[in-house]
Amino acid sequence: MVYRRVHPFHQLNKMAQRYAQVAQEQAKFTIASNILETTDAYKLELFLAGFKREDIQIKLENNELVISAKREKPESDAKWISQGVNYGEFERRFKLADTVEKDSVKASFENGLLTLTIPKKAEEQARTIEIN
Repeated sequence: MVYRRVHPFHQLNKMAQRYAQVAQEQAKFTIASNILETTDAYKLELFLAGFKREDIQIKLENNELVISAKREKPESDAKWISQGVNYGEFERRFKLADTVEKDSVKASFENGLLTLTIPKKAEEQARTIEIN
């Protein structure tokens, strides 16, 4: 009988490396966002530093606001030592309430900040009631 010496963590290490590789290939990344409410609208802010305006898409589908973008990894012969920026595609979906004017959504993109303004319906806006 032939005995083979096996390092106890070799297979575990190999599996972990393969899992990390597959996860990196399949992962879509998320973007930080803020949702703010004013008296007459909601504001949605997405932080898209490094994206170009033409790489961002905004759609209204089935009562959802769908924001997607793609950032290509720059081609280089250099070897990555550390990578803090995500490349590839992302998609965020935000369900819209029936209390907003879906056809009046406005978007602006400045200095890497995408801002969407979603107006409230007139009957949903806060108003002051005087006491007689």
